[in-house]
Amino acid sequence: TIARSPPLPHHTTRPHQVQEGDEAGPPSRTALERERDLRGARSAETDRGGTREREREREREATRPRTQPMGGILGGSGDGGGPRPGEGEAASNAQKANISDPSAIKAVLDLATIHVMRERYEEDHLHSNLKLGLGFLACLVGVSAYLYPVPFPKNKWFLKWCVILYFVFSTVMQAITVVFFRDLVFVTKGKKYPTGKDHFYIRVVSRLPRYHTMYKLTLTAVLNDAPSRVEREIDIQEHFDVEGYFDQEKYCKVVEGMLSDALAAVGKKDK
Repeated sequence: TIARSPPLPHHTTRPHQVQEGDEAGPPSRTALERERDLRGARSAETDRGGTREREREREREATRPRTQPMGGILGGSGDGGGPRPGEGEAASNAQKANISDPSAIKAVLDLATIHVMRERYEEDHLHSNLKLGLGFLACLVGVSAYLYPVPFPKNKWFLKWCVILYFVFSTVMQAITVVFFRDLVFVTKGKKYPTGKDHFYIRVVSRLPRYHTMYKLTLTAVLNDAPSRVEREIDIQEHFDVEGYFDQEKYCKVVEGMLSDALAAVGKKDK
């Protein structure tokens, strides 16, 4: 009869038996541990690959020629500058526009034009103040309709007049904006003409039709109801690169040249 050893308890772990010729060591890892280690290795490799890609991107940005960005106009550096061509600064400091969005391109050009005008003239805020005034009156009518102490339906006529007045104020504000201030970018306050006692002002209007690359800028200097108008169509492809970075310095020189032409023609009424 062969004597059998008593069974081991469930909580007892059978010790690892080392065969002859094997090196002593811990038990073999489970499949779960091997999978966890494999995932960790893959994650580390992905991180290293992403780091190398970011380093290569920074090297490419450092060596790529960069046009003059909007800088302080669009919220970059406060001096209106930014990375100059060849300086090798990161692209994060540069400003650019979505070249597939005409409204974004027009906004960049309009802001650059305003920047040039504000360096020389004080802005007339009549347009903005008029819109704010009419908007305030419309809001006042709405608040009055809400806070009127007489309950409905006794306040029926008061509510009707509030609706009518609100519609009138909104319509007048929209009509003034479309008729008198359409495409308006900047209006200067009256300034004394150097060779006389009269005052003149300058209106700046811009247009960029959809799906067009020609930005039309018009500067009109008015003296004694005699407007002298200077118009120029500017190709946006000459001031934006393929990535949307804006050459502010080049564009500002164009605006300054137009401004000089408009001032030289002040008092010469258009035919």
